[in-house]
Amino acid sequence: MKNKFETMMNLVDEVEHIKEKISFMGEVFAAVAKRLGKDLTKELDNVTSDIETEKKRQETREKTISEAGKSLPGLQRKLSIAKENLKKLEDQKSEGFCMSEHEQNENAQKHKKYHFFGDAKRYESEKSSLTGADIKAIAGVTAAYQLFLEGEGDTPDKPIADSETVVLKEGEDTRHFYAVPPATFGAK
Repeated sequence: MKNKFETMMNLVDEVEHIKEKISFMGEVFAAVAKRLGKDLTKELDNVTSDIETEKKRQETREKTISEAGKSLPGLQRKLSIAKENLKKLEDQKSEGFCMSEHEQNENAQKHKKYHFFGDAKRYESEKSSLTGADIKAIAGVTAAYQLFLEGEGDTPDKPIADSETVVLKEGEDTRHFYAVPPATFGAK
């Protein structure tokens, strides 16, 4: 009987040992499943995010194509008008159309630019003469400031009143002006 008892005890020990192995394996499988579940969830989230990003890109593309389609007729109209104008100009050229010398000079005068310098900055005007007030306005000078025309060489600088007219010169003889704030002599 002792032998049977020992055999039975050995079987019980073996069963306990198998139970421990099964429990350990269960823990291992649970950890692996948990890890795989996290990785799969993360991968699923990434794929879902990629799908949403691609949907947004597709919507943007479709919107751009739709807007381009809407503006196409307007662009085609503008192109057609430009072609008509080009055709008219080519026709005028082939018919010998040209402006008289007087018209050419008059047109050149209309588009002629006169320039001057105000506090070392270059400004342009279509007028060949300006008042002191005009120069201040174009150069953005405060109206209360005194405007001066720089003299050439030893010539002293000349104060320019707001109502005084100055003829602008072209080329090397460009006029240079500067502005000075009103004097506050004797103020405490």
